[in-house]
Amino acid sequence: MAIIGEALGREIPLVEITPEEFRTETAQFIPEPVMMLLDYWYDTLTVPDVPRPVAAVTGRPGRALAECAADHRADFEAA
Repeated sequence: MAIIGEALGREIPLVEITPEEFRTETAQFIPEPVMMLLDYWYDTLTVPDVPRPVAAVTGRPGRALAECAADHRADFEAA
């Protein structure tokens, strides 16, 4: 959130919720099979995942989150 906030020039508060709260709040929008992502995200809270090359999928090299946030500043401001 800090990197996106930096791109916007303001602080974005982070509100942590439990996995159970997430499931309850998103159950009507996210099908249960997709909820397996919740376990993955939870596992990466203390041990970050290893970034993978994206060029094979996107056809161009990856970029830093700060660069992406700056490039999409208008998208974040609209949200």
